[in-house]
Amino acid sequence: MRSSFENIGLSKKFKFRFLNLKKITLFLFLLPSMVWSSILILPFENKSSRNYFWLSESISYALYSILQDEGIDVVSSEKRNSIYEELRISLTTPLTRATSIILANMAGADTIVTGDFIVNDEKVIVSSRIVDLKNGRIGETISVEGSIKELIPLQNFLSWRILEKIKKIDESKRDDFLKRWSNIPLPAWENFIKGLLSKDIQKKEIFLLKSLNLSPDFSECRWELSYHYFKKGDYDKCLNYIKPLLDLKPFSLFIYSLGNLYKKDYDKGIEGFKACFDKGIEKLASANNIGVSYAKKGENEKALEYFRIALLEGSDPDVYFNIAIISNNKNDFLENIKRALEYSQPDFSYFHTLYQRLILWEEIEIAEIVKNISKEYFSSDISVPIIDFMDYLKVIGEKRKEIVRREERDFYKRNAISSLIANDLDSAENSIKKSIHISPFDWEAHLILAKILIRKKDLKNAMKELKFSLWIKDRAENNLEMGKLLIQMGEKEKGIQFLKKAISIDPFLDEAKRVLEKLEK
Repeated sequence: MRSSFENIGLSKKFKFRFLNLKKITLFLFLLPSMVWSSILILPFENKSSRNYFWLSESISYALYSILQDEGIDVVSSEKRNSIYEELRISLTTPLTRATSIILANMAGADTIVTGDFIVNDEKVIVSSRIVDLKNGRIGETISVEGSIKELIPLQNFLSWRILEKIKKIDESKRDDFLKRWSNIPLPAWENFIKGLLSKDIQKKEIFLLKSLNLSPDFSECRWELSYHYFKKGDYDKCLNYIKPLLDLKPFSLFIYSLGNLYKKDYDKGIEGFKACFDKGIEKLASANNIGVSYAKKGENEKALEYFRIALLEGSDPDVYFNIAIISNNKNDFLENIKRALEYSQPDFSYFHTLYQRLILWEEIEIAEIVKNISKEYFSSDISVPIIDFMDYLKVIGEKRKEIVRREERDFYKRNAISSLIANDLDSAENSIKKSIHISPFDWEAHLILAKILIRKKDLKNAMKELKFSLWIKDRAENNLEMGKLLIQMGEKEKGIQFLKKAISIDPFLDEAKRVLEKLEK
């Protein structure tokens, strides 16, 4: 099953999981946690006419779906695409080796599947490679070829051959394996893939509808179309398209129930989530959402009962937050907010985003309580920039778009890098601090500040910035700089450990290798 709906369930590490950010919404609709995967499948490079651009995603989609169904941990297409957007890279852009490694590190993957294809006179040749980043090994090239008209079985055959390299598989299943999607006409498949790739909402809908009209039993297309309407907020159409999948895809019952909850049909939502809970489908999230539904109906005692049932499945900070919201007295509110913070440790971005949401909702009094509670958990060095940032958000208001903040952050970051290259260290430091003020959890900005401070011989504060950068995100680049700084400060053995860690993350990081070789000599 392909979980397009996964990207609604926002990662706890970076975002507070509200599915509806309207001011009136105070409750969480939980989706299951995203799997931290180990294999990243990149779009295959097109070495043919631009007319075949869609084949790039077609091959990687088929491979992703098949490996996932075979129980392999694979980075979801949604997560991969969000990283591409963050780096401002098109899915059809050919990638350098360095960029591929950056993508894998950001996705938490230690293995990459990559490749390319060429189409000549209706004949397609696909080549693929498995790259083991952990051990720095590139596997042999796996190639398949055939008629473009036989694209679907060709993709299946490639997936089979790659699967053979990853795990032991039963050879007797091969024929059935190769028949997957055999009832889908190629035009339906092509429109489906073009729908996945399209960023234009109207065009996406046209492509997916055309695909489903050509192949009404195409369950993956039906799933994507229901998700498309879910994102648009057209829950009637979402439920209409997902209903035929209820017996085919167990998880679709969860989404069906969630759609009813969003429609404010709380009784149907409760009925559906209870069925999910009984069937073992995302039990914690289902129990939480039953509680949310009862709370929306004003039945807080029932809501509290199901929030407590949810906590029997696991100590989830979101559930504690929900209990806090429906608490009748201040002490209960404070106690459950504290528990929410406690179970979100050591990641204070949970508090940061909670505070942000409360400010945007103009719940100033509750926001101040949360800010005061946070002082018990976070040092002043960490909490001050967060509070400053939230004060900044409060001033500019909700109308200030995320993309504007991102562009402003990147503007200051570029200025800092330019000034650093020109050896104008004061200007560089001033610019990067402005970038950090806008985005306190930008690991790269703290790394740049550390480099500036090292140039200024302020090694103590440089060490502090590197530690913070590593705490936010453990990357090869900040491990490299930490290793070099420790060696500069006379702590050679510790420095070597960080250099080795950098190489383990990025086996192609030549600078770390050169420093180690110099130390050995």
